Amino acid sequence: SIPDATLTDLTFDTERFDRGAFHSTVSNTGRLTIPHAGTYYVGGSIDLAAGTDYSVVYLHIRLNVGATIIGTAIQTPSTLNATPRLTVSTVWSFAASDYVVLTVFQDNTTNAARNCLATASFSPEFYIYCWGG
Repeated sequence: SIPDATLTDLTFDTERFDRGAFHSTVSNTGRLTIPHAGTYYVGGSIDLAAGTDYSVVYLHIRLNVGATIIGTAIQTPSTLNATPRLTVSTVWSFAASDYVVLTVFQDNTTNAARNCLATASFSPEFYIYCWGG
């Protein structure tokens, strides 16, 4: 559930695969932690529950759960459909032990929480690939 007008870090309780121990399903389940310094491709995607009253939806990749946003996707009223679907990605040079989280923000005119939908092979997804050290 994504509350209205609130930055919400997503958590992930399963893994499709994890070569490199980037993610834990036990602790800090919303993080992908960088095991060694290097350049990485990071991305994520979501589908939100249908609604015709969305004002805006953001999907951010945030660094070390601070104010540093390293990737953003946005849908505004002119681009929204009944079921917002967003994908975000970026290439970033990380230090060892940095981590990233996938954050959703949704605002709607009824001030209602909306669910992040589970859609096979698309939502929610959070991924990282090493491009070099």
